[in-house]
Amino acid sequence: MKKSNRLIKNEDFSLVIKTGQYQKSNAYKVYCLENKLSCVRVGIAASTKLGNAVIRSTTRRKIRAICDLLIDYTAYSLDLVIVPKKEFLEQDYLTNKNELEKLLEKNLRTKQ
Repeated sequence: MKKSNRLIKNEDFSLVIKTGQYQKSNAYKVYCLENKLSCVRVGIAASTKLGNAVIRSTTRRKIRAICDLLIDYTAYSLDLVIVPKKEFLEQDYLTNKNELEKLLEKNLRTKQ
């Protein structure tokens, strides 16, 4: 994922979480809000409830890799915030990928 496709500022995260729509599953909560850019930006908010710094970093890296497979960054103009839950760590890669794919399809379908 390119840096231009990442949410970095705290204000952006807060705006998406407060005003965006969300979908949830066992392993994720995904917030979605339209933006005025011509690309999709993704932010990953891994809280300390998930684990220590190593676990949170690994989780973010895995989610970024899954997003690269699933999202066409130029097709939509959205901001997404993905919040992994504790169940993310207990499930395997394929299950996590399928759950995120279903949530993203729901969010992207409503924005077309």
